[in-house]
Amino acid sequence: MLRPVTVLLALLTLAHPAHALFHASVIDEAYLGNDADTTGQFLEIRMLAPVQTFVSNSVITTFSCDGQTTTDLLVIPTDIANGGTNLRWLMATDGDTPFSTLFGMHADFYVSGHFPIPCGQVCWGAPVSPSFKPPTDPASWSHSQPSNFVDCIAYGGYTGPTRTGQLPTDGSVAGGLSYQRTAHDFGPSCPSPTNNAGDTGSISGCVSPPTTTTVTSTTSTTSTSVPPLTGQALTGKLMKLKEKAGKPDKSHATVVSTDTSVALGGGNGSVDDPTLHDGSLRLASSAGGALFDATYELPMAGWKYVGKSGKNKGYKWKGTVSQGPAASVLVKAGHAVKVSIHGSGLDIALGANPSPVAGTLRIGNREYCLRFGGTTTFKADASFTAKAAPAPASCP
Repeated sequence: MLRPVTVLLALLTLAHPAHALFHASVIDEAYLGNDADTTGQFLEIRMLAPVQTFVSNSVITTFSCDGQTTTDLLVIPTDIANGGTNLRWLMATDGDTPFSTLFGMHADFYVSGHFPIPCGQVCWGAPVSPSFKPPTDPASWSHSQPSNFVDCIAYGGYTGPTRTGQLPTDGSVAGGLSYQRTAHDFGPSCPSPTNNAGDTGSISGCVSPPTTTTVTSTTSTTSTSVPPLTGQALTGKLMKLKEKAGKPDKSHATVVSTDTSVALGGGNGSVDDPTLHDGSLRLASSAGGALFDATYELPMAGWKYVGKSGKNKGYKWKGTVSQGPAASVLVKAGHAVKVSIHGSGLDIALGANPSPVAGTLRIGNREYCLRFGGTTTFKADASFTAKAAPAPASCP
């Protein structure tokens, strides 16, 4: 006979299941073919945590360029075998023979039809149930709402609806290149599919393009190389996350660093100037059952200088990000980095302790990285607070 305490513990365990199963994953790479040749298109999914293998009944759906027409390419028929952080699995078009001939390996699933070109959107997943169960009957939810999917990638001038927290794409790819996930967007690279068995593929002779930016004047247009992102790891003074069940408009995140080493990199007018090159904020946790990972774009139109241009005192941003929540950001050289973001569309999950939580603020080509763990205060489904965090060893 079970003791009352044992029964109580069992019920509590059932009441707070692991935030896992299938949705702690992202689209990591999308190959659309070689110009007009759509042979071997694929979508690669990367797991952000263990136990993300229950993918049967999830759906891959495409959206037309204006987002008005959706087409289901596949309802995933089975679960996948191997789960683990950063493991991958693969969906491809055209069947095994054309795909394996092109890439020298096999996909885990093959879809009917193709991804739209030259523009459109591809989404994968299913709605996340409150009890975090595997995907439910695909006929029970709308496939025309990007927010119902785990992740989406839009490309080529797509103008339809997108998913909250969805990364943008860096232009349009062509000539046999794929879109690959970076820290803040999907950028062009040679396709490198990886299946759930760990097999990898490539296209012979492909050369990944250098990262470039185009500068246009009234007399000429030139292309110049853009250096890789420069990261600065900062100590953290405070991180506070709040959510309230049934009231997404009450969600709030605060991130503060008073690290006096805060530097602006190249400063005003450089590739590190967000008034010229945009910015973004990423909040991510990969701990236990409370995993979340969302990037919020901070367009250059919302950035202003602190003080006069050329004085390099800092930058500030205030407005509503495209995903819905309102945000304010302050970067002050030698003083502080402060971020506040709140409202519907803020993608945080506090079903279990999310510690450690990473905060990454990008201004132009420069990133500030913080990591809040250690001594924290946590209240399930309500709040997470961390103070006096040491700087991470490096920026990821």
